[in-house]
Amino acid sequence: MSRVAHAAPTPKSCWASIDVAESFTRGQITGKLTRGSNDSARIDDGKKPFAFILRSGTPLPVADGDVVTLTYACGGWGNRCDARLDNSLGNPIVIMVAFGSDSLSLGWESKAGKVLTRTRDPNQSKKSVRRTHELTLKRDKVIVQAKAKRCTRVKEGTKSWLVTGEAVTWDGVRPPEGVDTKQYTLIREP
Repeated sequence: MSRVAHAAPTPKSCWASIDVAESFTRGQITGKLTRGSNDSARIDDGKKPFAFILRSGTPLPVADGDVVTLTYACGGWGNRCDARLDNSLGNPIVIMVAFGSDSLSLGWESKAGKVLTRTRDPNQSKKSVRRTHELTLKRDKVIVQAKAKRCTRVKEGTKSWLVTGEAVTWDGVRPPEGVDTKQYTLIREP
């Protein structure tokens, strides 16, 4: 009787995000990870523990006591954070982009793709339309169309990533909070 190996089913949710206390900050810290209750997390580098909030829609391949490096940049409207969590070998565990920059994404480039929804702002007398888009992510020859609230698995050589994301753009008059954004998560599968 032969056995055929099958890929694990793609999770329904694969988002992740971090929040830090400071409003405009950037940095990097390496140390032992400890995850607490209510999504709290801490990295202890032996000098001063760095506390933050780490949320994810699917379990991340990291455990308490693992040595990790967190690289982060936070700011902008809504104090969003872009971050990358790497293991002790420097391999990415998760890349989280909410501020919109690709600078921490290890060569992944993002741009707004096909329009998925259009919602007119009823409070504006002039045209004001919020559009959500697929997000096209590309690195080298690998291209993936990411969608919000949907997890996609993409192979990159011997690596496998779980991906979700979206872009938001505005057409016409923008409300005060109407900024164009790109948000995505790439979780490297073990």
